[in-house]
Amino acid sequence: MKNYFPYIMALGLLLFFSCKEPESFSLVQFSKLDSTKSGVDFSNSLKFDQSFNIYKYRNYYNGGGVGIGDVNNDGFVDVYFTGNLTSNK
Repeated sequence: MKNYFPYIMALGLLLFFSCKEPESFSLVQFSKLDSTKSGVDFSNSLKFDQSFNIYKYRNYYNGGGVGIGDVNNDGFVDVYFTGNLTSNK
């Protein structure tokens, strides 16, 4: 029977010394920008109605969608928003 203890010990030491938090780690990945700085001014406003509500039409109230890509081939990334009751921008 083969002795696996040295291999298990080496693996344990490798995991122990490789799992440390980097010094430049930050929990903040996004920050809220004003629409004057970002240039994005879009609101998907939905109206509440007794017969057309979130309990009956749950997926509708999840909102529209966002597409990101170079749509007009100008070399810049374009952002396209879709709205349920508002026009797309």
